[in-house]
Amino acid sequence: MKRISILPFTFITAATLLLLYGCGEHMDIPESLTGSEADFGANDTTFVRVSPDWAGAPFNFRQPTDIQIGRDKSIFVLDYSDVVGHTNGRVSRIALDGEVFEDDLFADAMDTVSSPALGIGQDSKLNVFLVNGTEKVFAWNQYNQQHSPILLAQTITLRGTQDGSLYVIDNTQKIWEALEEQGLTGSPFVIEDLQGTDDPDSIAAHMGTYVFYSDTTRAGSQLTDVDSNVDQSETVYVSDRNTDRVFSLATVPCRMLIFSDSTFGYTYEGIYQDLIVAFGQGQGSTNNPTSLTTEGLGGRTGLFFTQVSGNFLVQRMSGSGDQFVFDFGSATS
Repeated sequence: MKRISILPFTFITAATLLLLYGCGEHMDIPESLTGSEADFGANDTTFVRVSPDWAGAPFNFRQPTDIQIGRDKSIFVLDYSDVVGHTNGRVSRIALDGEVFEDDLFADAMDTVSSPALGIGQDSKLNVFLVNGTEKVFAWNQYNQQHSPILLAQTITLRGTQDGSLYVIDNTQKIWEALEEQGLTGSPFVIEDLQGTDDPDSIAAHMGTYVFYSDTTRAGSQLTDVDSNVDQSETVYVSDRNTDRVFSLATVPCRMLIFSDSTFGYTYEGIYQDLIVAFGQGQGSTNNPTSLTTEGLGGRTGLFFTQVSGNFLVQRMSGSGDQFVFDFGSATS
């Protein structure tokens, strides 16, 4: 057991933790990247072709099915693929200039993929999420991967800043569960002492891809897309095509990793929070949802989702918590 001294900090708990209308005639995508053809428009729509062209090596995309612009401006591309070495698919992280940073995220999760019903998303904690038509949401934390973990916290002693009381979280407890059990949710405190292990196998077990959430609320869940947004950075939204619903998860911390520069990060898990959209044929309900995305609306969330059945194939909901309503307003309302 090793002990590390770090500067006191305020521990913020996590456990309460467009429709875009096009008009006019759309122009064909240009075949050449030279001259003015690389950037052109048709009334309110502008196309900018990716340069360099993302075809062939090193990308080798076969059936790209989703894309996510990362919070660090890198781009995550989900490819449902039969490329050798990527039997059922892969997620690549790519720079704007085309440099490939990582080319096989979620390799373990891809073993369960049987169809291109895939979706990716990312939250403000740099968790990259993957759903693959099963009942699971997988996560890969970009922040942890880009640092050098030297310890996995085993015992964390906290001191409340209001009453000076000491509280202990040991390695048998998830951080969020310990905070709830000791009544510390929402309370300000600092780390008084921290002890951890530098065992490489223990640290490695909390790196890489892991199951963020496994749905037990409905039988036969088939999750199709996942997203989060800035206004509610602890909330993750998921669509389920088999039980016809969109629901939310709260993101809560589980274990703490300490890095070589004395900073730290967490592993997280999702806790079922609210049913946002339920089965139905009309507005504000869903039938076989396929994808979703979010936008910030000044303290509220704008939630867009698409579906292949029902009477309203593209809808926007807006609200917070479980108070979401069908929204006819513009994307900037």
